[in-house]
Amino acid sequence: MWCTAHLYLGLEDAVDELKRVEELENARKEMGHATDWLKMPRLYDTVMKAPKTREGISALFWLEYLAEKRSSEQKYVSYDEYCNNFSKGNWRAYKANTNDLTEENFHWLCKHLAYFMGRTTDLKKRKRYIQVMVNPLLKEFVGQTEKELLRLQEELPFDNVDKLRNLYEIINQYFIEFQKAYIPR
Repeated sequence: MWCTAHLYLGLEDAVDELKRVEELENARKEMGHATDWLKMPRLYDTVMKAPKTREGISALFWLEYLAEKRSSEQKYVSYDEYCNNFSKGNWRAYKANTNDLTEENFHWLCKHLAYFMGRTTDLKKRKRYIQVMVNPLLKEFVGQTEKELLRLQEELPFDNVDKLRNLYEIINQYFIEFQKAYIPR
């Protein structure tokens, strides 16, 4: 009996420690946003002032991707569960609504796609997640986005939203494709 209780308390302590590490990692990521804001004030300003414009949409995606990438490269937290869940989602995202947190919302998909791309900086690992994706359109979207993010990384550092024009074109192209495929008829 004592052994079982001691084991339980040990597991409970381990779970608590894991939660603390995840909370610290989230705080660190948010501090990274603050640092990025100083380095890229025009991109952040665009997101704050015009979040629904082509510039705001692409800047938000890029900034979220950078923050997730920086955090995941530290390897303090495993994102396997998150990436598996993202990959196995249906993502029939045909509408755009900043308040709708469902797989039918393209805005929500893009938020998660930025996280997924940032959390899968190991391209072999990303490839494994892509192989289990249930939505073929999502696979294509990931592939096109990956190419553009790699190109943009070659141009770092920058604080010019015009450099994100191709990223927006990819996002817009796939919004149209997702609408064609999944809008209820």
